Amino acid sequence: MRSYLYQIKVATDRILRRLDKIEVILQAVVREIRRPRGPVQVYVNDSSKKTLDALKSLHRPASAAEVAAVTGRSRASESAELNVLWRSGVVEKTRHGRIEKLFSLKEDYCDKR
Repeated sequence: MRSYLYQIKVATDRILRRLDKIEVILQAVVREIRRPRGPVQVYVNDSSKKTLDALKSLHRPASAAEVAAVTGRSRASESAELNVLWRSGVVEKTRHGRIEKLFSLKEDYCDKR
């Protein structure tokens, strides 16, 4: 009886190792499928375009307050616009310190000129 249990355990371990290998391969395939190819076009409204242009002109990650200083709008409205752009995948959001969040343009959306 004991040898049967051992054989089942060995077979189960072998199956689990194979499943781990398959999972690694599938994750690589999914990453490859999701990778953008060629130029990416995103349509944004005029308000978001003004925010994007301000973020591009700063040439570095910037807070909503810094973007607001360039556009002349309030920090709250720029924060809302930046979060819309972040949810659409155009900008990245990183935390700097305890409260401040910095936004930067993703490389896929930068001009290569």
